[in-house]
Amino acid sequence: MFLFVKMKKSYACLIISSPSDTLATQDAIVLIKQLLENGNLIDHVFFYCEGVHHANHLNKPLGDEFNANQAWAALANEYNIPMLVCVTSALRRGVVDSETATQEGLSQHNLAVPFQQVGLGEFFTRLHSVDNLVQL
Repeated sequence: MFLFVKMKKSYACLIISSPSDTLATQDAIVLIKQLLENGNLIDHVFFYCEGVHHANHLNKPLGDEFNANQAWAALANEYNIPMLVCVTSALRRGVVDSETATQEGLSQHNLAVPFQQVGLGEFFTRLHSVDNLVQL
């Protein structure tokens, strides 16, 4: 007789789509919530390429549109999930935290809370501690 035990898994999520792709963003958030509700762990969400725009606090949708920035912040706060942004991709697209703005001689920063800028090295290091990577 075999006994099958449903193993809980740990995940990293890679977001490469722009916040203007509302359906992709909403689908990603729903999937992450479903994984969590099934007892899985989300180690972090990493925003790369066009995905870094999710972390720009100057992106403001119209009043009746989905606010991706607020949705990610709520998810991070509710489930204590680190929201990591590729510093190089972000800098290329004009999304910077206060430290990077100072280093680059910029007068302002626009990285929203709770997003954190990190290098690709940290992303790859963190991947060693998860079971699955989901690109959304």
